[in-house]
Amino acid sequence: MTPVEKLFALEVTPPFDRLREDELALIAEIASARIYEPGDIVHHEHTAFNRIHILIKGAWMDDAGRPLPPVLGVESLLLGRVAQSRIVAAPDTGAQCLLIERNHFFTIALECPELMLGLLEAPAPRS
Repeated sequence: MTPVEKLFALEVTPPFDRLREDELALIAEIASARIYEPGDIVHHEHTAFNRIHILIKGAWMDDAGRPLPPVLGVESLLLGRVAQSRIVAAPDTGAQCLLIERNHFFTIALECPELMLGLLEAPAPRS
């Protein structure tokens, strides 16, 4: 994905849709794209995230088949919480996402307080 494609994906994804275009452009530059095929493991249970995952296409779910929010890993990075169940890409669509590494996440958190408010207001993944 090009940085422009990443920017367009972020600007329609809550809570990134709260940010200015120049802020989104910076995030798009440092985010990496990842595609998970249907049924692929996105994250293992009982492990902490070391980056946030931002869903831009498809879906992901827990072991019980419940859909999960579009942004994963925030509680893990902020509070050290581990995933309570395995997270997999949807069996029919897979999942395409953007990844933001831990060190970049904390920089973004300091520079974009509006984003942090939105992330903290978002529903937490069910365990």
